[in-house]
Amino acid sequence: MNFGFYLDKLISRPVHTVTLLRDPRSLLLSIYKHVTENSDDFYHQYVIQNCSTIDLFFHDPVISSHVENWQTRYLASYERT
Repeated sequence: MNFGFYLDKLISRPVHTVTLLRDPRSLLLSIYKHVTENSDDFYHQYVIQNCSTIDLFFHDPVISSHVENWQTRYLASYERT
């Protein structure tokens, strides 16, 4: 489960944070594989119709928000106390 950096406030006691990151390239390839192979994925139909190559997938303006480096953005939002 992901509670962001607010779990300590939810449970009213200190917590220790552990961060695990995936290699960004393998993460992007995994996203591409998931989207193209799973018809129930929100972006599946769009990708099948508009992104005939992996390069088009990564540079598509609609898909870009789906594949942006959210790990870095999430960590950058850490509130230092």
